[in-house]
Amino acid sequence: MDALIGEVLQQVRGIARDVLQREGVRLRTATVTQTDPVRITYDGEDDASVVPPRRAAVVALGDRVVVAKSRGQATILGVLGGGSQPGGGAHSPREGGIDGDGQSDESEAWESFLAGLPEGAVVQCPEGDQYRLDAPVRVQQPVIIRGGEWLVADDQYGLHITSGGVTVEDATLTGSGNGQNTDQRLIYALGTDSALLDEVTIRRCTLTGGLYSAIWLEWVRNFEVTDCVIEDVVYAAVMVASAKGGTASRNRIARITQGTLPQCYGIAVTDRTNNNAGRSEDVLVDSNIVTDVEWEALDTHSGRRIHFTSNVVNRCGSGISVLSGNSSRRIPVEDCVVTGNTISFVQSNPQDQGAIKFHGAQDDNRAPASGTITGNTVRGYDNPLHVWNVDREQFGCSGNSHPEVSWTDLPLRSPGWQDGPDVLQYMVDGNAIHLRGAPNKDGNATTGSTNTVGTLPEDYRPTDDRYLSYTWASSGDNTGLYRFRASGELQLLFESNPGSGGGYFPISASVSLT
Repeated sequence: MDALIGEVLQQVRGIARDVLQREGVRLRTATVTQTDPVRITYDGEDDASVVPPRRAAVVALGDRVVVAKSRGQATILGVLGGGSQPGGGAHSPREGGIDGDGQSDESEAWESFLAGLPEGAVVQCPEGDQYRLDAPVRVQQPVIIRGGEWLVADDQYGLHITSGGVTVEDATLTGSGNGQNTDQRLIYALGTDSALLDEVTIRRCTLTGGLYSAIWLEWVRNFEVTDCVIEDVVYAAVMVASAKGGTASRNRIARITQGTLPQCYGIAVTDRTNNNAGRSEDVLVDSNIVTDVEWEALDTHSGRRIHFTSNVVNRCGSGISVLSGNSSRRIPVEDCVVTGNTISFVQSNPQDQGAIKFHGAQDDNRAPASGTITGNTVRGYDNPLHVWNVDREQFGCSGNSHPEVSWTDLPLRSPGWQDGPDVLQYMVDGNAIHLRGAPNKDGNATTGSTNTVGTLPEDYRPTDDRYLSYTWASSGDNTGLYRFRASGELQLLFESNPGSGGGYFPISASVSLT
């Protein structure tokens, strides 16, 4: 039975989390009895919901929900109020001599109190408690900390989590908000590359006044940051580094500033080691509201399968940035998704870096990025989308409020070509380049591979040479054939009557970039 429960726990973990978020459920300690049928007992009270043991298993997840798995279906079996995590107990910080008056440093008392609790214990902080922390409080075993207002010193971490299975919920963590200090993080969870912290959860917390990030999660797995309010922080509201799976959703983030630092972020999903082993993977950033971030609202550096979905971004220097980082970073983003987001800047934007940026690596090897940008709405940015160095075979951009590249003039290159009544332009969307215009050719312009009308930028060229449809010149009995080369040149390759003296050669064509 224990093995079966363990197996099912892995399968229903995500479902249980969803139930938790939707229902806000609580359980008392659950006892599973292997009878026929299986019964669940809450503190000695029978639950009427039963399932046969050979077709199902019952698992207790945290202090939240009991789930049955039967023939591929997961069902919540019962809910009771109050309570604690199975294996732990409900504890008050008063047991550790913690007064919660906010006047004296209680960091040492808190650390000693937590170290003496059994794994899986629940700590319920009395309403109105304030805890002054002049030193970090290390959380070194699985525990749930619920409630309390934590006052964090300027040069210290607040809650320093070094164990998996830790949940902090319904708590308020406050920094002074005076200047910046790179030694401070209000919540800091730190694993290692060889020992990731599993299932660190920050839920329904309020974090303000941080001097160098509110929540910092490093070398973690299956983390959760949900339903938090984070405001008035220097550098980062949520910094996630080298994470393997996790969710940041339904958070409200506002007023994140750079101070004297070069950047700042609402939610950043990055790496620590500039290699494949250290990149973050399989992270969902969903349904967050991010306002007034001076640099980038949402960001991944070198992430793999990072999904930015249904977020609302207002008045930020950049909306969503999916890239490798600066020229020293060599790992490109891979299979990242930006979909269904709304990004707005209705006033003047002095840091207009682009609403959505999607870039490959910038080092000498220039490995390209892959992923999709679909169904996003952008308002008020001069650069709605900026795409650079992507693998066109593994990239898609379509269905957004703006094309990948709006209609842009294509400068004419060779002697004898001038702009005609319609300026030669190109536009990129849906992995295709669209050309329009009517350039004018006079007698000084030759025809063929030695004469180029214009050259397209490197990122917007077909994979091989393409011949476009015939075009009829405006003067003389003359037709021409345009060629669009893989090297980017648009050439008038052929004229049926080259002695006619030229004229306007209209073009209206679309060419796949893959």
